[in-house]
Amino acid sequence: MNKFKRYFKKLNKADQAALAAFCGLSLGYIAKVRAGKPGQYRFGTVACCKIEEFSKGVITRQNLRKDWKAQWPELNVKND
Repeated sequence: MNKFKRYFKKLNKADQAALAAFCGLSLGYIAKVRAGKPGQYRFGTVACCKIEEFSKGVITRQNLRKDWKAQWPELNVKND
């Protein structure tokens, strides 16, 4: 989540609003997730995918959720 916090902070206000709109979130909810204790507030699975898409992979689902292996088991494939 710290990576997301740094990424979001570097965005200008218009891009922050664009990210929120793209993900279907309010800026207020994003602020709660950023400021909250782990597990208190978190992004839903759809929002995580949208953030990954908006950031062009700079922020991944794995960066956003500690339980990513349970949510997206297809991402837990090891490359041989």
